[in-house]
Amino acid sequence: MRKLIYLADDDASARISSVSTLRAIGGYDIREFEDGLALKEAYDSARPDLIITDNEMPGLTGIGFITYAREKRGDDIPIILMSGKREPARLAEKYNFKFFLKPFFVGDVVDFINEHVWSSDQVS
Repeated sequence: MRKLIYLADDDASARISSVSTLRAIGGYDIREFEDGLALKEAYDSARPDLIITDNEMPGLTGIGFITYAREKRGDDIPIILMSGKREPARLAEKYNFKFFLKPFFVGDVVDFINEHVWSSDQVS
């Protein structure tokens, strides 16, 4: 079964690179968003299996979206937050998200996805 990933990044080249990498790995349907407000709107309509978001975006930051998902919706969906700044990492435990400082090793992201998205399909 294919998994749905929402990916939000206002940097088009970073977004295209991330989407290309995930599509090359396979097994994912990916919806792309240019800002946090578009991500929030889509999230309110349908729940993906994973969200990958940049932090600094117009309209709604990645942290703003995560706060909404965790506090307003009470959702425990796996979320990856990417940022070129270390500051958001201090909120990772409070809001239960995985933080990656840019630039990061794509293999680490794939490992997180395999552990948190695909593991839900495994039968004991």
